Amino acid sequence: MDERLDKIDEEEGDSAATAFENLRAEVAALRGSIDAFPAAVQDTRPPDYAPTLGAIVKAIQGVEKRLAVIEGHPAMRLTPEQHGRAIERAGAATLREAMETFRNEAAAIGLERRQLGQIVGAALEREARRRWRLWFAGAGVVLGFVLFPLMAAFAPGGSHLAALAVGEFDRWQAGGVLMHAGSPEGWREFVSGAVLARANINVIMGCREAAAKAGKEQKCAITVQSPTP
Repeated sequence: MDERLDKIDEEEGDSAATAFENLRAEVAALRGSIDAFPAAVQDTRPPDYAPTLGAIVKAIQGVEKRLAVIEGHPAMRLTPEQHGRAIERAGAATLREAMETFRNEAAAIGLERRQLGQIVGAALEREARRRWRLWFAGAGVVLGFVLFPLMAAFAPGGSHLAALAVGEFDRWQAGGVLMHAGSPEGWREFVSGAVLARANINVIMGCREAAAKAGKEQKCAITVQSPTP
């Protein structure tokens, strides 16, 4: 009996100790929770959206300003029909400008073409004139060679022309030039005979008169000078 009571007392003592230990653990856990509550409350505070909201407000204000500028533009007060007419006028002005530019370019090209044609025409005309001058010069030379001897032979004063042809104004000198060119030896004999006749001109004239009176040839004595060394 006593043993059972002691055993019951021991079991009850163990149960009480266990319960106390459990209670103490719960109290410790509750104290830990209470101690952690301020930090948890601090961590669960909502974030500060003031800087972000300020940036958003500034951006919205900028958009409002730009919208105000766009709204104040004269084009925003135009009706769709007015917009259509404005676009049509702008297209017509662009087309007119393009046509004007095209006409100016075409006129410039035409002017350059005409100037080029004038340059080419002038060059061809100069070449044609040069060829005509050469042709006339050649024809003149040929006609000169053909007609000059005929003029010298038959035209009045032709002997003067013949003298000029050999580069002499004196026809006698021109004849001497021609004879010397034709036969240098015959020209020297002719000159020697002329010198001899000139030196004995009086004797020769008297002998000629005597021959005429006698009607026959006469012998005449002439003087021959020694040749000059």
